[in-house]
Amino acid sequence: MSGTWDARFAAEFFGTMILVLFGNGAVANSFLKDTTGNGENGQANGGWIFIAVGYGLGVMIPAMMFGSISGNHLNPAITIAQAAAGIFPWAKVTPYLVFQFLGAMVGQLLVLVIYWPYYKRTKDEGAIFATFSTGDTAGSTMNGFWTEAIGTAILTFVAMGLY
Repeated sequence: MSGTWDARFAAEFFGTMILVLFGNGAVANSFLKDTTGNGENGQANGGWIFIAVGYGLGVMIPAMMFGSISGNHLNPAITIAQAAAGIFPWAKVTPYLVFQFLGAMVGQLLVLVIYWPYYKRTKDEGAIFATFSTGDTAGSTMNGFWTEAIGTAILTFVAMGLY
């Protein structure tokens, strides 16, 4: 990683913002009423492939833009795992997490602003909720917890294997 700590913090902010903007923007385009990505009866035309590409680009573009500056963590789990492994200084974990959270919030705010007319037209609360978070159709908090825990563990193991 190169660059000052201020540049690294800014890179994490903008990288995380882009990730959320592209990923959740793809979800919004797929599920909100009358968007170009929304099919009939609330079914997404592009479906999960379109959403996966949105998130993939949301990770790839910041990696190419900011990877050499900040390491392109974009996820608190990666930052904490790197600190635990001695790759990243613990003293910088809190600022990284703050900038990642702020970037995610600004990214979601941009999705909300960009798609606001479509949010107003959409009556399906599940479709609206999906643009902010993963809905748990099982109705179980533990199901959501374990899904996220296992997915994050796999992501972290893969990412740590790259260092």
